[in-house]
Amino acid sequence: MKCKIKYLTLLVATFFVVACSSYEDTEALPSGSENEIYGVWIDTVTAQPQGYYVHQLVIQPNGSFLSGTRMFGIYSGQGKDELSGYFEYYGNYVLSKQNIYFVSKQSVSWDSFTNQPPLTLVKDVVIFESCTYRIYGETLELTYITYPADAPVITKRSYTKIQLDLRSQGGVMAEAGIMEYIAYVFDKKRDRYKKVVLYQLGDQQITNDAPEAAELYAWLMQMGQYNK
Repeated sequence: MKCKIKYLTLLVATFFVVACSSYEDTEALPSGSENEIYGVWIDTVTAQPQGYYVHQLVIQPNGSFLSGTRMFGIYSGQGKDELSGYFEYYGNYVLSKQNIYFVSKQSVSWDSFTNQPPLTLVKDVVIFESCTYRIYGETLELTYITYPADAPVITKRSYTKIQLDLRSQGGVMAEAGIMEYIAYVFDKKRDRYKKVVLYQLGDQQITNDAPEAAELYAWLMQMGQYNK
């Protein structure tokens, strides 16, 4: 029995050394420097027995991030694209050439099943534990540790990049009494960016009916409030 306990202890110790050492072999990259990881990343997954999940990851050049998941049509009686619930994490990250360390400072969650107001929790939480990343083309692959059954499991998630220039977004004074919230969508065929108005306030009000525009505008507002 003593041999078995020693062997198990050795295995556990070895795992934690391997899991933690990945943060020690590279130094952090300065925030704000050019990096292809900056931007909006999406991963859509089919849910069982119905509906789907949309995982979002927004990585800002200033060292802040938003990570969240929205569930659609997962409950009985819901339409395919009806929002079932969501949870989001807002916080900061540290980036190196191989690793990315996420610390959530605040989380927000809501579930249509209970139909209660969104729940906000202010607490430091590490997400994507022992996370490494790889970018190839328009794909961001994260490799990290999860605990689905109280035992560590290596997990991978692949995101696809939405071609938006985050540094060009935000409030822009077009003229006196008007404020625009805009994004730039990259047109691959023409090799240039196209301006898209998400929302305009002031003397002339403009709204964008696209669901993606409304969702991105909400993200920008939440990120702006968090970074104040």
